[in-house]
Amino acid sequence: MKSDVEAEVKKDVKQEVRADMRRNFNLLDRFHGLAYSHKIIFSILVGVGVVSFWRGVWLLMDMAFFPGNDIISGLFSTLLGLTILAASGAMIRVLTSG
Repeated sequence: MKSDVEAEVKKDVKQEVRADMRRNFNLLDRFHGLAYSHKIIFSILVGVGVVSFWRGVWLLMDMAFFPGNDIISGLFSTLLGLTILAASGAMIRVLTSG
């Protein structure tokens, strides 16, 4: 009986988490509702934010990972990035399957 209740609670929690994630990923719907001029301004701001973030990460990685050896630093960064992308892709598949 206890395991049935625990299983039911886990199922409910998992469904709530999925529903919450769907609500959070609803940003595209909000973006479509903006006026055209607002979309341009918003796109420019997002672009500047992405480029600034990338620039900061790039500089930090140049200082942190094998600063004297560009080849090893590049290989390490590539492997780290691929690992992070694979792990995040696997998590998204688990959370959105159902």
